Parts: sequence; C-alpha cells; structure tokens
Amino acid sequence: MNSRQIEAFRAILHYGTLTRAAEVLNVSQSALSQLLLRTEDQTGPLFERVKGRLVPTALARRLSPEVDRTYEDLERLRKLILDLRDADTAPIRIGASSPLMLAYVPILMRMINDGELDLRIEVAVNPVATIYANLGKGEYDLGLTMMPSSTFDLQTEVIGQTEMVCLLHEDHPLAERDTISIADLKDQPIISYRPSIEFGAAIARTFRIEGVDYRPVFEVDLSIAAPVFVQQALGVAVVEGASPWWRFVGIRQRPLVPRITMPICFVTNAHTRTSSDVEALEMALRRIVNDAPDTGTGR
Repeated sequence: MNSRQIEAFRAILHYGTLTRAAEVLNVSQSALSQLLLRTEDQTGPLFERVKGRLVPTALARRLSPEVDRTYEDLERLRKLILDLRDADTAPIRIGASSPLMLAYVPILMRMINDGELDLRIEVAVNPVATIYANLGKGEYDLGLTMMPSSTFDLQTEVIGQTEMVCLLHEDHPLAERDTISIADLKDQPIISYRPSIEFGAAIARTFRIEGVDYRPVFEVDLSIAAPVFVQQALGVAVVEGASPWWRFVGIRQRPLVPRITMPICFVTNAHTRTSSDVEALEMALRRIVNDAPDTGTGR
C-alpha cells in the first residue's frame, strides 16, 4: 500500500461508507471507489457490503493495526520534514504528565503571551512511559515528569519536589485540622492510586509502615479523577500535591504526614544537544516551580 491507499483504507474502515470517507478525504466518491478497487487487486477483498455499509473482512481486521502503525510513522516523518525545513521557527515540543501540565504550563504560556519569553511551544499530556518513548525517538525536546528515568538514553534533572496531600470535602470533620496523619485515615474511605502503579505503591508502603491498610474504595490512574468523588463526599483523596486543587469548589487540601515526596523532573534525550531555546525554557520552568504555592495547603 502507498500513502494514499493507507489513508483511504483507514477512512473507509473508520466511517463505514465510501460517501463519508470521500468527504473527509476531500475526493470524489468515484475516485475513492477506484482507489479501493486497485488496493483490493493487490491485497484481496478488504470490505463487504452489508445493509449499505462497508464491513471489514478478516483480512482488513488483520491489516488494520499494522496500517495504523505505518500511518503514524508517515505522519511523524511528515512532521519531522516540516520541522527541519522550518528549524528556525519550530516550536519546542514538551511531553508533560497531567499534574505538572495543570500546575505549570498555564503560567509558562502566560509568560510567552505577555512577551516575557520569546518562544513557541507545543505541549502533549501523556503517561510517563509515552513521554520517555517519544523523547527517545526525538519527538519531544523536553519531558516534565514526576518520575526520573532509569535508562541510559535519557537524562534526568530534578528541579523540585511535590508531595502527597489529602483532599477533603469542606464539611468533612478532618477538614478543620492543619495536617492529616495516616492514622487519621484508618476508617476513612480512600480515593487514591492503584497499588500496582508507582505512586500507589509508595503510598501503600507508607500506610503499611504506619500500620494502616491501604485499600482505596475508588482507584484512579490519574489524580484529576479524584476531586469529583471528594466533591460528592464519597471519601478522602490521597493524591499528588502539584495540581491546583484549590480551583475545585467545596474541597479542602491538607498536608499528609508522614510526608510522601515525589521529584519534579526535566527529562531530555542524552544524545541530543540542548538548544538555547530549550535552556531558556528550562530556566523559566525552574523559576515557576520554585515560586509555586506550598503543596500541602495549595496556598
């Protein structure tokens, strides 16, 4: 399959009709039909007509994952060519974990919009594994994570730290306290990370040391999911303290003791020379992190 055939195959597979796929690809239905016929001459039957729709054959379903990977590779190549062609004006590509994006990127964008920084940036929010993979492939210039990399191909610089905090409904009895101990949470319904992920494992270890079972009633992979349960008075959340939890109505943020800390990290490709623009961006982010509100109280 060439690139046009790949695009056509994916569109027909997604939309199920030649009419809609042709509209999306901005080609005539007859042209798309001819392209599909030529493709099927090479591959064998890819679709069957069932009640006015094109239903993928077993062959098409087998091909689909590989076609998707090839399409993504072609898109990356196209973007790389554009970036290299426009190297002087290409944006800095950042991969960020969602808490750090919420905490720091809006401030960074405001600095850029106000003219304090003469930079262009593109930010993608991804799981840390995806950030590492894209840094290794040269698709990101900078990673902003709460987990240092342990691979030789990536370089980590710790620029600050955050810690786990408690989020409580404003009417919860514990909300009147200045700090929340793990012992205080013994009989509370907990909203927190799955024990199988790194943050959850760190919390579980500390709970175990304090003699308290760690059994969240609501398990989350992303901390941003926790506040909606707290707002409904369904439990106490134990989550990272970097996110701007003070923006959520009806929630009180309190420090957790003993402290469970996490680093805030820059991660870069160890084999790539850091540009002056990336260095300027890193300097600005260090300043933002250092000036951030106290993670325990959010103030």
